[in-house]
Amino acid sequence: TVLQESSDSETAVEVMQRGLAGLADASPTDTHDIDLTENALSRFDEYMEIKTRPDGLLGLPTGFSLIDQATGGLQPGQLVTIIAPPKTGKSQICLQMATNVHEAGLVPMFQSFEMSNHEQLTRYDAMRARVSHSRLINGLLTPEEEGRYKAKLASIEKMREKFWLVDSAAGMTVTGISSKIQVLHPDVVFIDGTYLMIDEQTGEANTPQAITNITRSLKRMAQRFKVPIVISTQALKWKMKKGQVTADSIGYSSSFHQDADVIFGLQREDEAVDDTRVLKILDSRNSGRGEVTLMWDWNNGQFRELENDDL
Repeated sequence: TVLQESSDSETAVEVMQRGLAGLADASPTDTHDIDLTENALSRFDEYMEIKTRPDGLLGLPTGFSLIDQATGGLQPGQLVTIIAPPKTGKSQICLQMATNVHEAGLVPMFQSFEMSNHEQLTRYDAMRARVSHSRLINGLLTPEEEGRYKAKLASIEKMREKFWLVDSAAGMTVTGISSKIQVLHPDVVFIDGTYLMIDEQTGEANTPQAITNITRSLKRMAQRFKVPIVISTQALKWKMKKGQVTADSIGYSSSFHQDADVIFGLQREDEAVDDTRVLKILDSRNSGRGEVTLMWDWNNGQFRELENDDL
């Protein structure tokens, strides 16, 4: 709409550049300088407050202990990246994280460029009701599952906190997502399939320069709005070493290394096995490497870390 309403003399790229300039002008300039010598002992009070929290986290719990370990809980201004080969489940783990945040009493905003909002909605319902997504969308739930599904929907209706699925057409650019944040006021933002976004400086998508501009802008946006932003992107199989996801297997741009506070990798344990995944810390500003095996149970809508009782 913005492009259509622009004058004929103004190109689409110029309009996009103007929008990005507005975001940049408003970003970290509204933060405050800090004198590290002033009220220094108050920082010990902050430490004690963190220490006495039940979960011991500085930020929002995700329901995945490995992710919480690397991030300290999702924190304002953080940019967290999840990479995975195609069809591995990066959309699913992002949605599960958003669901866990929602169940903890917080408001997630979820933007997907890889799946429709209706598909995300039915996957959310399957996870909450602990039923098979495939059987749900094909009307094949058992009577017991139907009762559980209906009861869960009734409880979701009573939730005070919102869960926003954003129309991808309204958020193809960083400025579009920024506008949604200003209207919806989420506690955390998820962007699934960042590599498919349109860069407002070049007018391109899925090129090294476009991705670089986008990740830089997303980091500034996280800082501006003081919310954590979790994004997903593809790992390229031809860049993987011996089938392993590494930080070097991120596709299209190295800017994810520079702009993300934490990078996670998701992969299959074995190409012949579909009921588990491995989640790895590939790079982190505040923690070392680590990995954990995830239960990947499509039949019961469960996507979580394996526990001793599962073995």
